[in-house]
Amino acid sequence: MTRSTIQLNNTYYTGAHYAKTVAIHEVGHSLGIHHHPNCNSIMYIDPTQCTAAITSCDAQAIAELYPY
Repeated sequence: MTRSTIQLNNTYYTGAHYAKTVAIHEVGHSLGIHHHPNCNSIMYIDPTQCTAAITSCDAQAIAELYPY
């Protein structure tokens, strides 16, 4: 990856929690992570519906893409 641009719609959700959650979710996409079926995953299709935290499944997805 050489370049990534994230554009957020600041009128879709209101409040700092939604903005932070959606921003982290979109950063995940820019890193190559796809949606995850776990509702608590930050990469759930709509991360504002549940707890939305970075889970072990998210960490595993990034580790598979970027092994160290």
